[in-house]
Amino acid sequence: MRNVNVVILADSRDQSRYESGVSQLARFHIVDMLDDPARLTRAESWSADLLLHDADWADSFVWPGSLIHISGDCRLASISRAMRRGAFDYLIKPFFPERLIASLESYLHFHDAIRAPSSLTQRDIDRLFSLRYGKLPKVGEVKYCEKMLMRIMDSFAAPARTQTVKSVSSMIGINKSTAARYLKFCVEQGLLSQDLLYGNVGRPELVFRMP
Repeated sequence: MRNVNVVILADSRDQSRYESGVSQLARFHIVDMLDDPARLTRAESWSADLLLHDADWADSFVWPGSLIHISGDCRLASISRAMRRGAFDYLIKPFFPERLIASLESYLHFHDAIRAPSSLTQRDIDRLFSLRYGKLPKVGEVKYCEKMLMRIMDSFAAPARTQTVKSVSSMIGINKSTAARYLKFCVEQGLLSQDLLYGNVGRPELVFRMP
């Protein structure tokens, strides 16, 4: 079966994370990675089947294929707008890497189904629409609260670009062990990076920042 050609539109800081997720699936091939929506007019992009779209919507935005919209905006109005723009799926940042994989696998089934023979039975049509609008595959047990994860990531918004376990604990109102557990998870998932800060006295302290 034909491979799925993918374009990634995202800030350069996020492109490597999305590239890593796409590369885990054998039939997905990245044809272009962009950080400016205006460059979507390039020929390489217009030959793609799927767009990973992590950018603001431009009024003139037009995309001929399918897209997965990625955003930190969880308002219903924004999600509805993405659906009207033809979004196959909507991922709220920060998200678990398995969630992206599940979305891509679901799209792959849809991609193959729409290349079936042109004459379809009602059963074929029902299956096609269930792939387009049905449930995504389960991605396993989630041991972290996504709302808490978003609150922790929001604490790194400018001007507070760096945080410690103590500062996150104080800002969000959680105990230090919970803050440390979530920050460690964010580092493991590539959402944050960490460094050791050495002072004049005492033990060095872990400092976390956006990568």
